[in-house]
Amino acid sequence: MAKEIKDSGWIKFLGGLLLGAAAGYFAGLMLTDRSGSDLRKDWLENSNHILANMKDKLEDFKEKASIKIQEIKNFADEKFSLSAIKIQDQISSIGRQLDELGKKSQDFINDSRENTANN
Repeated sequence: MAKEIKDSGWIKFLGGLLLGAAAGYFAGLMLTDRSGSDLRKDWLENSNHILANMKDKLEDFKEKASIKIQEIKNFADEKFSLSAIKIQDQISSIGRQLDELGKKSQDFINDSRENTANN
């Protein structure tokens, strides 16, 4: 599949797009009538703004992810709890059935002993 992506031309297209964007950016820097120190100052200010924006977005993402993870955990806990209750009910039912079977077996043994003693 990776070969198909390379052969399809998408890699070349994206590479050309990035190269063109970088060339345009640097051409804009070279053709401006501002000094190098002003450009560096603007670049640093913009970089700080972009980093602060990315940090805010990352914090929002972390909060949303934390809420979603808690919702999934609560859902799973509820499902496991319901499953545990169903399993406990099944175990109790099997226990009752085994008690009844044991009682019937004991009654059968007692009846067999009485019949043997009377004959």
